[in-house]
This record gives sequence, structure tokens and C-alpha cells, in this order.
Amino acid sequence: MIMKIAAALGMTVLFTTGFFGLDNLLCGRSFHDVSCALDRRIPLRPRWIWAYLLYYPLCFAPLLFPGLLADDGLYFRVAAGFCVQFLAAWAVFYFYPTRMARIPVGGDSPSERAVRGLYAVDPGYNIFPSLHVANVFFVACLAARFLSWGWSLIFFTAAVLVSASTVLIKQHYLVDIPAGVLLGLAAYTLVF
Repeated sequence: MIMKIAAALGMTVLFTTGFFGLDNLLCGRSFHDVSCALDRRIPLRPRWIWAYLLYYPLCFAPLLFPGLLADDGLYFRVAAGFCVQFLAAWAVFYFYPTRMARIPVGGDSPSERAVRGLYAVDPGYNIFPSLHVANVFFVACLAARFLSWGWSLIFFTAAVLVSASTVLIKQHYLVDIPAGVLLGLAAYTLVF
């Protein structure tokens, strides 16, 4: 069990390193604009950063699902699902690079400071499809498979909140959301 948790942490480091490595590789390239008029009308809502940050515990939640750590086959299928999502998204990022146009974030509330901190770490490359959305919908599908109806509803609600937050804190454009949902559902379908 300890080895599986360590492997999950190792995959996280690998995916994060690969994601930000791709950011550096794309510096200086031209980017496709996937925004629409509605994106420009959606106001920045810094308080949604807290829903956005739900992403991180949600991605590790499957480690707590009954039987997942005990069953090697299930564990590796879940790991493969995450791999499919990242590899597919990286291919799109490389061949169809997109970038978020950021607006300045004023104020000194904890939410505003948190959004500025996020912007400092994440320059807004690699937005289509949204891996935040893909990963949380993949996890919500896992919850529907392994947990009760009530827990499944909680996970799908959290996935919707994370998805909305990506647009409200200006990390993603609207088109990134359905693309992320489709990627997460496709990965789930492929491994299960």
C-alpha cells in the first residue's frame, strides 16, 4: 500500500514537471486564441480560487476509495486513466498551443493574494483542454463506480464547482471546460 501511495506521489511530480516543462518549451511560440465574446463578459471572481484549489485533494481522493489500493488491477487502471489524460492533453498543448489572457488582480484579500500567487506560478499556458476539469470529472466517474450515490453526487458537484472556478478566476476559457469533460470521460471509458 505504501508503494502505491508513493507511486501516486511520483506520478504527481512527473505530471507537474512535464506540465511546467511544456510551458517552458512553448515560450516564444504563437498561441491560438480560443476565447469567445462571452469569456470577456465573465468577471474575475477571486473568491472562486478556493473551489479551484479543491482540485488537488480531489485528485488524491481515489486513494481512499474502498478496495482501490488493495486491488492492483484497479489501482493501475486508475493510474492509466490519469496517464491517458495527461498524454492526450500534452499532445494538444504541443500541437495546438493556447494561452490565457490575464487581467490584473487588485486588492489585498486572501482570495486576491491567492489568485496573484497562482498567476505567478502558472503563466496560463496549456489551457485547452482543461486538465483541472478532465481530472476531476475522471475522479467523479470513479466515485460513481466505487462509492454510494450520495458520495457520487458530492464528487460530481465538486467537479462542477472546480470547472466553474477555472473560468471565474480566469485560468481557462469556456471552450476548455467541455473539452476537459470529454477528455476525463474518454479516459474513464478507455480504462473501465
